[in-house]
Amino acid sequence: MTVRQLIGIGLRLLAMWLCLNAFVGYGLVLASANNRVDHGSFSPAVVEFMVVIAFELMALVLWFFSNHIAGALLSGFSKDVEIRIRPSDLVVVGCVLMGLWWLKDATLPLLSLWLRSIFLSSTTTDQSTLEMMSTSIRINCGLYLLQITVALVLIYRSRRIANWLLQYPRLSSGETYEDKELGGP
Repeated sequence: MTVRQLIGIGLRLLAMWLCLNAFVGYGLVLASANNRVDHGSFSPAVVEFMVVIAFELMALVLWFFSNHIAGALLSGFSKDVEIRIRPSDLVVVGCVLMGLWWLKDATLPLLSLWLRSIFLSSTTTDQSTLEMMSTSIRINCGLYLLQITVALVLIYRSRRIANWLLQYPRLSSGETYEDKELGGP
């Protein structure tokens, strides 16, 4: 594995992170749009949607041109140094770290909302907890649960994700990926 390929993998992981966070941002825009006052012809939600679309476009550019960008970043170096790390191991570590980060980001706010709802439901007994929550809080809870689900998939299916990201062909019996190189220009 060369330094260029390592940077390319890092750029693809950054693209995944941007894409997933843009979807969370899209959910937050929808949740906040319910609580807004109409501003006439200009709506702040339009600007927020544009930012989400910009993040998605940046993720697509990073994904499809990761090897070209890595080559441009390393254009001043004379030689591409060989590194003795398997690409799939790097992607597995990246997926697990991203999953743990997302799990941390979603678990504590969801726990906070759950404890608040238990406290509120204990003070008033004539309404259920779900009825007491506003629409934006319900959407946030759904987004947190979705984020936890994606984080657990990233953690527990990291090897499959690595094989999909690196797009290795199926191996016949007895072959290994140790000497495989990443595709790209």
